[in-house]
Amino acid sequence: MAKAKKIEGLSCETSAADNVRLILDGRLGEMCEWRAAALTDADGVHDMRVASRRLRNALQDFKPYLRWRKLAPAARELKRIARALGAVRDEDVAIAALEELQLDALAADAAGIALLADERRRERDSARAVLVAAIAEETLAGWREEFAVALEKALKPGRRPSKKKRLAAALSFGEVAPEVVRARVAELRALSASLYQPFAVEALHKTRIAARRLRYAMQLLASCLNETLSERAAEVAELQTELGKLHDCDVWLEALGRMLSELRADENQYRLPLNGTAGQKQRAAVWLLCHFARARMKSYGQALALWQEWETGDFFKRLADSLDATAATRESSPVAGAAAEAGAFDCAGREPS
Repeated sequence: MAKAKKIEGLSCETSAADNVRLILDGRLGEMCEWRAAALTDADGVHDMRVASRRLRNALQDFKPYLRWRKLAPAARELKRIARALGAVRDEDVAIAALEELQLDALAADAAGIALLADERRRERDSARAVLVAAIAEETLAGWREEFAVALEKALKPGRRPSKKKRLAAALSFGEVAPEVVRARVAELRALSASLYQPFAVEALHKTRIAARRLRYAMQLLASCLNETLSERAAEVAELQTELGKLHDCDVWLEALGRMLSELRADENQYRLPLNGTAGQKQRAAVWLLCHFARARMKSYGQALALWQEWETGDFFKRLADSLDATAATRESSPVAGAAAEAGAFDCAGREPS
């Protein structure tokens, strides 16, 4: 997986609007750069999908400081592209997993796993056709232009003042950036009760997404806020990885359970034991169900242990200290002080329109 490019020029002392523009323009360009690779190989699909996630994450990070209605249509199109990328990537991952597991299975089980892999390849072909249309050169270029225009509108203050919403145009990035990280920390901690509920599938999935959002925000803003955030982000990545493995297992368990139920219904209908292709698939599905059930509990245990270490250790304190140290440094900065005296960061918010 390609690493995210560093956004050059970020500064906590300058306009939030200018920095948000830098970030979103950069993430948008990075995503579009992977288009050609996504049309040719699995790694390219993965890299473009991750880049689309980083862009979507940044949009959510700064949504409270934008006139969101101006960006909403472009954001919906981004979500559609991301789903098309995800559909292909999910099949690529599933096929790779089945091919690997086939090597570990007995011959009778491996034959059925091969059949299941063939089915996933057909699903991937269908998903890839949708992706090719979604990222056609002219289509993607047109959407990119629309996104740029919408972003400029979203960054400008509206015509009516608002006391409730502080927009990027009226703030410094030093006011916005730490609040983004704090909001992501709060989101993760609010969802963390799921870690004590091993079978709360949907809640654990949301916790995983929250961990990813926090990691992306920390990596993105470390150069502006505090480089120690990069170290903390690596710790968050460990939790995200284990929750990601757990979620992958949940997806397999749901799909395999549904398949076995359908096969059993066919068996009962005809009052005969399944044989041939259906019998091979049934045997393979049972073998895979056992495998993913064991793997799921291992990943759950790893995720729970990591979280317990955070809760009983000083992870959140170290993270808060990093943000507080940044705020203290900014307040004592001669540049920030002069700008504040000049009224450069006056909070004259505008009504979204």
